Amino acid sequence: MPNTWLGHSLDLDIMAQGISSEQAVAALMEVLSETIAFRLTQGLPPIKWSPAPDEVWKGAESSIGQALDRNPPVSPHNGDRTVISDVYLRGICRAFGIDFETFKSKL
Repeated sequence: MPNTWLGHSLDLDIMAQGISSEQAVAALMEVLSETIAFRLTQGLPPIKWSPAPDEVWKGAESSIGQALDRNPPVSPHNGDRTVISDVYLRGICRAFGIDFETFKSKL
């Protein structure tokens, strides 16, 4: 497919595509937002850390010419799965560049 760009959340190994880099990133933000909202409605932790394989990280690092931080941008939620505070959700949204109010409207 010509002019296809991919957005890849290496921390979660989730991908999306678009016809421009901006559209690929926007699609990725939507997928992340929908995934987090779905997990919350199912009583699951908002995110499941499942990083991309090491060779994918190495490829990304090679393409930008520097090492990437492989630590999760937000700590896993280890408390009661049925109660997750707005503070924690705001942190997740901030870490992934998701608008909090738009995200909350999905819940």
